[in-house]
Amino acid sequence: MMKAYIHGFGNSSVEVDFKQIVSDALMRRRMSRIVRNGVTAAWVAQGERKVDAILTATSLGCMTDSEKFLRNVIDTDEQLLSPTSFIQSTFNTIGATVALLQGNHCYNMTYAHGRDSLMSALLDGAMQLEEMPGKMILAGTVEEFTPTVNELLQRMRYDNSSAEGGAVFFLLSAEKERALAEIELSTRHSEEEPMRRYSNPLELAWRMDEALREKRNLRYEGSYLTLKCL
Repeated sequence: MMKAYIHGFGNSSVEVDFKQIVSDALMRRRMSRIVRNGVTAAWVAQGERKVDAILTATSLGCMTDSEKFLRNVIDTDEQLLSPTSFIQSTFNTIGATVALLQGNHCYNMTYAHGRDSLMSALLDGAMQLEEMPGKMILAGTVEEFTPTVNELLQRMRYDNSSAEGGAVFFLLSAEKERALAEIELSTRHSEEEPMRRYSNPLELAWRMDEALREKRNLRYEGSYLTLKCL
């Protein structure tokens, strides 16, 4: 089991003046919804503290810009393509934007491991804190569901009607003092654990966020992750 302490958290549903986060009007206009969500959640979770690592998790990435780029490829017959949609469609766009806005050149990693993406990011953070306890680490997840994604999931006979996109970030540290909660992460799974079918990749993040807001403990999928409010 690996352990870390949560010192801050935030999600994209929090109402904030986005101009406080991004003062450049041109940059604000160019930001897609998923990038805005990720930047907002990270800003709320981090507060005024400086972080030593930014870990972003996403199962699907920037789907809107990916679809836009592919449509442009078809519509222009692969001629005179604008690079904007392609640049903004990469999986590491959110983590890179968070670092760019802070002028932070710290360790920056994006995990795209399906619904286990957030768990991978949290494990990375816990391992870093085990080696260097003085670090502050920003870890979170971002997703967006487009009509195309929902249609494909319906074809797979998965009901995605209740799934919503969004972002949730957590500020992690090895220090227990003034922490909001303690999390324990399992690095091994039971051999008897059944194969899991597709589900909302934001499920774990939303449940952690809800538990922190309600100040209650959470045990996710047996011993997969345990959150204990302090």
